[in-house]
Amino acid sequence: MTRLPLVSRLFRFLCYHFPALRERWCVLKINERIVEIPLVLQAVTKPCADILDIGCDESLLTLHLASLGHKVTALDLNKYEFPHPNIKFVKGDVCKAELPEKNYDYIIFLSALEYVGLGAYGEAGFMEGDKKALQNIRRFLKLDGKIIITVPFGKKAVTPTQRVYDQASLKELFNGFTVENERYFKGVGQEQWQEVLPQELSGISSERYTQGMAFYVIRNA
Repeated sequence: MTRLPLVSRLFRFLCYHFPALRERWCVLKINERIVEIPLVLQAVTKPCADILDIGCDESLLTLHLASLGHKVTALDLNKYEFPHPNIKFVKGDVCKAELPEKNYDYIIFLSALEYVGLGAYGEAGFMEGDKKALQNIRRFLKLDGKIIITVPFGKKAVTPTQRVYDQASLKELFNGFTVENERYFKGVGQEQWQEVLPQELSGISSERYTQGMAFYVIRNA
């Protein structure tokens, strides 16, 4: 996630605090975070876990995890802005990161893996960034550790800013890993999210904004 320009952040602040502005200029849209964050928190079952959270810029999930007593390493190209004694920030590229091996109980990609390698956030673009990211970080995972991933899911596509996966592309992406859990959700009118079977998302486009989401928990095979 990139930082919003100053004008956009100011406008968001004003709309939040002044109902008249909000009613005139703002439209409530419920994105996939309403599903993703609870799923991730439920999947982190080990107390006081060592967690690597990738793509954490402006994410409240990092702060949630730290506030629940977990030790969180936050990795991003941009600085993490919420200080907490349980958060250690590392600035860097997930494909080039050098971190302690076999150190983390959980590695989390919350709507982050789909961006890697596309060059949309200032990094150098390269093919198959998502695969390279997974291969690089798997060595940081403890022997019994798990990787938690959420990605756009539906009609396969690659846009300038994100990839949208289908079952075939996720099977290829997770080659060499064991899938422990998978769930799928559909956004309905940007007002609510419902759990569905993956085939119900096969014709859903998420090119403009995410309307289908996949949640996976995987581990080294």
